[in-house]
Amino acid sequence: MIAAPPQSPAGKISVMVVEDQPQILKNQLKILKAFPEIDVIATALSGEAALELLEERQPDVILQDLGLPRMTGIEVTRAVKSRWPKVEVLIFTIFDEEERVVATGRVRLLCLDQDRPLAGEQVKVSLHPPVE
Repeated sequence: MIAAPPQSPAGKISVMVVEDQPQILKNQLKILKAFPEIDVIATALSGEAALELLEERQPDVILQDLGLPRMTGIEVTRAVKSRWPKVEVLIFTIFDEEERVVATGRVRLLCLDQDRPLAGEQVKVSLHPPVE
């Protein structure tokens, strides 16, 4: 599944969501829809599909799973940061791999508790660009 709606309105944070499990992707989209300042401009079920979409259009932020099949979230992040350094990457994972993720470059990590669902407020705060 690949989807790329039209450009984001000004003042909104444009987001691409990359998740290989359709039910989790559906839940993430439902959470993100609750925040009017977030505009999901694309979704991809694999890292390869995400990179294909990025050739056409870059979001402000990519919200992606670390545990993607074939091309891992770390490999996707490296490719994104080398080709589109202005695109922020927010990786969510239940794995304890903070060092591996941070070593890929300027990314933000959202570690999830396996027993609690992803909270919309966690995502919203994480998606806002860091203050430099």
